[in-house]
Amino acid sequence: IGASSYFQGERFSNIRNIQDYIAILEQAQQEIADPKDKLRLYDEVTGKLRAERTVMYIDSRMEEFMFLGLRMTKGVSRKEFERIFNKDMYEVYGPVINKYVDEGFMESVGDRVFLTDAGIDVSNIILSDFLLDSCYQG
Repeated sequence: IGASSYFQGERFSNIRNIQDYIAILEQAQQEIADPKDKLRLYDEVTGKLRAERTVMYIDSRMEEFMFLGLRMTKGVSRKEFERIFNKDMYEVYGPVINKYVDEGFMESVGDRVFLTDAGIDVSNIILSDFLLDSCYQG
């Protein structure tokens, strides 16, 4: 019930009160028996079930991509970044990546950029530099 999700450019969580959640679904189930406008009903029901809605703009999505990817040992894919955001990763994050590669905290091998063992030890500091208001003017 309290799960968080990302769908159609929006980050949200479900309402926390289980009784309210069930009541909304039961009401929707009655309306689904004879749905005249399924899309309207879907939007109406999901609107009631969702809480803490946040529209994720491209900057936030790029930041999240980098944060989540760099926490994995395989790092992030330059091709995947470009496929998703239609921008080269180095166009957006080049100065930051180059800084940490030069300092030995990151490596760039083939298509992938990832933290080194030393980078993992200070990853919170490194990841904070991937906030776009500090590195990207596009």
